[in-house]
Amino acid sequence: MFLIVLVTVLACVIYGFLRPSSAAMLILVLVPLLGPGGFYFGVNTIFPVNAYRLGFFMLIGILFKRQTNVINIIATKRYTHIFIFYFTVLILLQVRHYPVPTLFTMIPFYTISLFLPFVLLRRFDDIYKIANVFVIHAVIISSFCLIEYYTSFSITAFIREYSGVNIEDLQTKGGIERFRGGFYRVAGLHGNSVQTAYHLLFLFPLTIFYLKYERSLIRIIPLSLVLVSLFLLQTRAAIIAVIATVIFIQFLLVKHYGIRPAILNAIKTTLILGIIFSFLLVFSDELSKIARTFISNIYESIFSSSQVNYGTQNDLYYKLNRLPIAFQIFLKHPLIGYLSSPRYAYYVLMRTDDVPSIVLNLLGGGVLLASLYAYAMVTSVYKTVKGIKLLDTRKQKDLVIYSGAAMFGGIFVTLSNWAEEHFLSIFLLYFILRYLREMILEKKSISSI
Repeated sequence: MFLIVLVTVLACVIYGFLRPSSAAMLILVLVPLLGPGGFYFGVNTIFPVNAYRLGFFMLIGILFKRQTNVINIIATKRYTHIFIFYFTVLILLQVRHYPVPTLFTMIPFYTISLFLPFVLLRRFDDIYKIANVFVIHAVIISSFCLIEYYTSFSITAFIREYSGVNIEDLQTKGGIERFRGGFYRVAGLHGNSVQTAYHLLFLFPLTIFYLKYERSLIRIIPLSLVLVSLFLLQTRAAIIAVIATVIFIQFLLVKHYGIRPAILNAIKTTLILGIIFSFLLVFSDELSKIARTFISNIYESIFSSSQVNYGTQNDLYYKLNRLPIAFQIFLKHPLIGYLSSPRYAYYVLMRTDDVPSIVLNLLGGGVLLASLYAYAMVTSVYKTVKGIKLLDTRKQKDLVIYSGAAMFGGIFVTLSNWAEEHFLSIFLLYFILRYLREMILEKKSISSI
């Protein structure tokens, strides 16, 4: 088996070297899906590989082919430096407690995030292909949510069983089945309702963009699937973040197009969403019951003064009570924290109690790491939407608006839980758009000479 693993790894390197462009697209299509999906190959060997590692070795082949070009681009682009520094700090903090996941999963994860965008983007129109890949991700993840709810099949259980990984402790059918409000709570591709919902939340604005500009009748399908799946996943933070993301989109539309076009867009979007919901709720009594129960309990969780038992230990009542505990831990080492990673802070310091990602960065690395994290996250959204004014057409501007909203939503939702498997997609999209901005500026500079 080890020999098969070795041959597979070498094949990835060779394929990346011989076909760098198609290999880069293959990484973009598969790794953000199979990585969180728990795909492993050669589990019982001395060097098992997962999707991140296979993507990493494919990327190695690409870099051998385009070594000088890509590395020089990254070295000379200042917007990569803060992320390189943050990634390096995280790796150094985590490696002492979790050496194997750090070396063989975390490093490939961040390497793909950093290098792949500069290989993918060769000309402006490539950005639309990349956006369509993310929409395909939304369709695939959502479809498996529906399949899991209405059948006995779970994609994450299938992938992990096929890979030789134990699923007994996994939140899915065949593992630990969870219910909320009397309804089965789908786990989705990530094998965890929260992680899957956060991933879909990131993809949600891109499905709206697809709805606006795709001319075929299928354009309504991605957005519809995402909305249905978010209810089946029953993750309250994701639904609240959907509202925040829609507000953020409207803010950007008002800023760049004026109030009247933004209002017309808001009315159109509301009508479309209303039609989708009405159709789905009328023709699916089960989904209608889930939606009513879920929305009712979101309201009670936020506005009721009494303890709500909808999510038991995951109620807002319990979540708020964890923050003073985290604050007491923070006060012992406020500047540099416990010199540990957010992962260590979650599993050891907080004993798996859910708190915002920024809080875990605060506990692990103190004010210094939390400030670095906050700066990187805010910068990724701000610098993305800042580039809107450089674009010429409405479609180009809308793509950046909805991409910025995708990043905003994907980051905003981590104010509830530390769940960052979707950050690979966020980083990829951010660096792609920043590189695109550089290409536009360079083109305009040349044309003005």
